[in-house]
Amino acid sequence: MDQLRTALVWLQRQHFWVLSGLVALIALGCWAKASSQLNTLFKKNQTTIIADFDSVKKVQSEAFHPNDDVNVKQEAETTKQEKSVAKLWQQLYDRQRSHVLTWPEQLSKDFRDYVEKLQFGDEIEPKWRSHYQNYVEGHFPELPKQIDARPLDITANISPAGGPSGYSRGSFYGGLEGPGAASPGSSDLQDEGDYICEWDAADQAKIRSELNFLTRPSSLQIWVTQEDLWVYHTLLDVIAKTNQAAHASRMSNAAVKSVAELSVGWPAAKYNRTANRLSFEPPAPAAGTGPGNPGLEGAAAPPGGPPTQEFSPDRMSPGAGGQMTEEQERAALLSGRYLGPDGKPIPFGAAGGATPGVPAETSAAPAQPLDLTVFGQEYKRLPVRMVLWMNERWLPYLIATCANESLQIEVQEVRINTADEGGAGGGPGGGSYRGPSPGGAGASSIPDEAAEQPFPTQPELVKVVIQGTIYIFNKPNKTILQTPGAQPVATTGG
Repeated sequence: MDQLRTALVWLQRQHFWVLSGLVALIALGCWAKASSQLNTLFKKNQTTIIADFDSVKKVQSEAFHPNDDVNVKQEAETTKQEKSVAKLWQQLYDRQRSHVLTWPEQLSKDFRDYVEKLQFGDEIEPKWRSHYQNYVEGHFPELPKQIDARPLDITANISPAGGPSGYSRGSFYGGLEGPGAASPGSSDLQDEGDYICEWDAADQAKIRSELNFLTRPSSLQIWVTQEDLWVYHTLLDVIAKTNQAAHASRMSNAAVKSVAELSVGWPAAKYNRTANRLSFEPPAPAAGTGPGNPGLEGAAAPPGGPPTQEFSPDRMSPGAGGQMTEEQERAALLSGRYLGPDGKPIPFGAAGGATPGVPAETSAAPAQPLDLTVFGQEYKRLPVRMVLWMNERWLPYLIATCANESLQIEVQEVRINTADEGGAGGGPGGGSYRGPSPGGAGASSIPDEAAEQPFPTQPELVKVVIQGTIYIFNKPNKTILQTPGAQPVATTGG
């Protein structure tokens, strides 16, 4: 009790300082609490302001400010464009189907009715495959006839070089034996009595070998072969129309005098000048190459990287294991055949024969359905190549004719007398012009006197190499034209 009394006496004496301390502590606590509340309110308001500024910037950056009315009209315009594209796609498809992509009337009506219901790559019954084999073996003479060229002797023998499997793409059937093997520069082909255009015998033999099957062809072989024929006829139609426009009645007044090469698919794409677009095995030089043999000069190896067997004709060989499996056949026929949007060949499967030492029936896996969408949704891009000796004045007309074909040819490269194609000078029209060379043949012994300079007999005759792409439209598919998920654009306000 005495201690409490003592404390009260001390508090009474020091009450001023005690109260002053309490006031200071209370004031400090109130300040801290108010400061915390103000800081929280500041951050909240700052976040709100920044969000409002970001919202304004977003509105300013948008091309338009969608609302319900805009969404409805935008969807209607999208639907309108879808219908317009679908209509144009159908027109292009119908044009190709009615003018080019039709099965020949030489085939039976039953066959045509049957195959018209199928799509590229579908299975064809064996009896119809035999029927097509019998037809296509005799179709070759129609090709040179289309341009009034002297055809290859159809009595020439084709010797198989790849075994008993019967695949005939590219050089699988080997070389030509017989009278048809005459070089394009031989005197036998220089008589222009009954033809307008000369077509290199070696190139004709290559195409003819594609149409001769040792055994009944597979369904995919028929589809690929017929597609090649459609394209060959289109290329020949361009040449024929150009000569008709020139009113050609004989080879001497023809616009296109000689066809050195026609190629379709990977044999055409491998000559593109863009480096490393497609690696290939350079063809062996043919005998008789030189001035006066225009058909053999087009075989010069182009630039494009080191040689490889990746896309060589030998990929059709069945290999040591026996007959090719269906998957291997697809890879051999389709890999590198079509181009992608970037202009490069599209790989497909693993090109090559069966596994060495393993029988086909044990190494074969069940083949999956052929998915053609890997080559393009709307169309397939098929590369083509033409090597021609022609009157250069008619080159613009020939290029325009390519663009006007039902199976339209997009010309992407035109090269004239290029050194890498072996066309520097020479050709069916005579020699090439060369200036004087000091100390060389034809040089004058008197320095002030110009040397004798021979001029070509047909200076307008040039070698033309045309690289292009043919677009083969697929059957229209409206589902790929629809806007992904026809959902309205999110609105940002009314």
